[in-house]
Amino acid sequence: MKKTTLALTLALAVSTTSALGEGVELRVLNVDPVYRNVIRYHTIVETKKVCYRENRSSGLFERVVDGGFGSTEGLIGAGVGVAIGEHIGGGRGNDAAKIIGGLLGNKIGNNVADKNRGRCEFEDIERREPYTAQEISNYRVTVEMEGSAFIVSRSFQPRVGDYISVRLQVQ
Repeated sequence: MKKTTLALTLALAVSTTSALGEGVELRVLNVDPVYRNVIRYHTIVETKKVCYRENRSSGLFERVVDGGFGSTEGLIGAGVGVAIGEHIGGGRGNDAAKIIGGLLGNKIGNNVADKNRGRCEFEDIERREPYTAQEISNYRVTVEMEGSAFIVSRSFQPRVGDYISVRLQVQ
């Protein structure tokens, strides 16, 4: 029934125009935007700490020291630790105090060397992250023709009450 009414209304509208396919001016009753989802990208900047380790051993003495004590600072720390251990211990405990002092001094010296060998910088790292946004793809426009309402699609947004040209076709 609705199809018959629509066909009769369209046939009447076509017969009132001078030629098939010409535009008919119809009054706009309502306008609704039609949305679609699109993928967009935004840039995120992150600051990260990046550290670089530098090996500075090059000579024969440095290679021997670095191989045995870990670093030149480790060798110096071991020497200082043995000297301190010699003053702390007495009798049979003197040897144990020297060994413990040497090991602790070596560890402290190597830690100092590790801090001095590395350098750290802050770098800005950019990355693009996708997100979904909505945008208007077209407008669903309700128009009036001889007392009946019809829906047409438009790429622009007409104002309610304006008249727009609609081309009628019978299929």
